Amino acid sequence: MKINFYSFKFLTSLVLMMFVSIVFAQTTPPINVCVGSPTNLGVDISENSGTGTTGSTYAWRIEDASQLGGVFTPNGNKVNITWATSDIGKTFTIKVIETNASCEGEEKTYQVKVNESPIEPTITVNTSPVCNIADAIFTITGTPGSTVNYTLNGTPGSEVITST
Repeated sequence: MKINFYSFKFLTSLVLMMFVSIVFAQTTPPINVCVGSPTNLGVDISENSGTGTTGSTYAWRIEDASQLGGVFTPNGNKVNITWATSDIGKTFTIKVIETNASCEGEEKTYQVKVNESPIEPTITVNTSPVCNIADAIFTITGTPGSTVNYTLNGTPGSEVITST
């Protein structure tokens, strides 16, 4: 069988596209979480009132577990993770595999990015007293980049916090 140059080029391109599609199809964006808020993950939670598949065991693990400052607590088909401040800015890969009757299922992978907890916004009135027909000036502080939504005289508005 003789393959000409164009057929070879087409087949090579096709195989490359299939490989790239498979690699990119498996990539999911990370789940963003905040320090101070525990993360609960689970599989098969719609089965048996949330306890998973009858007869199954679930093996949870976190890659680079030595990097985790918080607490990783697997419990059957669920895991609870409490994040520490040392985890801020890190992305963790969490994996679980189900085994039933000595048969392993497909591994499920989660990516979790740990962020700083937002600073609760505060509002300060800069003009006192606020008089009728005069402008009132307010200062809003909180986590930079956060959006504060408000209603003033029945009109909704929003502002992005630029500094703490």
